[in-house]
Amino acid sequence: MVELISLVFKFVLMVLVLFLGFDFMAESFTDKSFFPDELALPAAVTRPIGIILSIGAALAIVWQLIRL
Repeated sequence: MVELISLVFKFVLMVLVLFLGFDFMAESFTDKSFFPDELALPAAVTRPIGIILSIGAALAIVWQLIRL
């Protein structure tokens, strides 16, 4: 039972990282930012971060599904 709960938490964490990557990519493709100008990162920074987080999380989810 503890392993099942641990596995569910791992999948939830991976999905949250996937959504965070999508959020970084969406932030880089639009001109409007949800953050103040002092805190907003340029698109040249957020796009690679979003791509790396999205691909990494997707691969981690697939790897965990294969291991099931």
